[in-house]
Amino acid sequence: MSVITTKASTFYTDIENLKLVKLGRNLMKLTGNVFRETFKYFTTWALILAVMFYIGKLNYYQNSLVLISGIVSFFGFIIIYYYPRYLKIPYFELESKKENQHITRFIDFMAHQVPLILILLKYKKGIKSDSMILGLIISSLYLIFNNPNKVYGFKCHDCGDNTKEDIHRCYITCFIINLALILLVITLLCKLLYVLQNNKN
Repeated sequence: MSVITTKASTFYTDIENLKLVKLGRNLMKLTGNVFRETFKYFTTWALILAVMFYIGKLNYYQNSLVLISGIVSFFGFIIIYYYPRYLKIPYFELESKKENQHITRFIDFMAHQVPLILILLKYKKGIKSDSMILGLIISSLYLIFNNPNKVYGFKCHDCGDNTKEDIHRCYITCFIINLALILLVITLLCKLLYVLQNNKN
């Protein structure tokens, strides 16, 4: 093989390697985007925990999972039926209109309501369970890494930028969200103080 042929062969090999590297980077970028888009919704967190509980991996944390699934169920109902009546799924956006209400309501039932129902059916009153600290910590971690106002399109920073029908719904929903956040923080602090006191004793 001549020197020119050898160099040409090396050149084409380098190009092929470069394509593989670029493909790898694009796949990594795509995977990262899908991960971020999926896990910015609290429903994803709740569904994973619900599946783990249902297969018997998190039985001790059943109180925490009732809390997490309860949050998803309550706010899922508000989002679909009250405000903003707009369901966002990674790479899909469904507005709850008359022509597609059956789709959004079905998704709400399967993703927001069924996990709570299944957890309550599997809930065992007799066994020792946690004091909801795991649920409070996971909920707090979600709020640290995500902004529900931005993720779910509540527009709490500017409720006036809505239709006339939705202005008062926006104010009420944002009040409920802020109240829930305050209660979450207070409850978490109380639980942590209680645990620290017990450890000292």
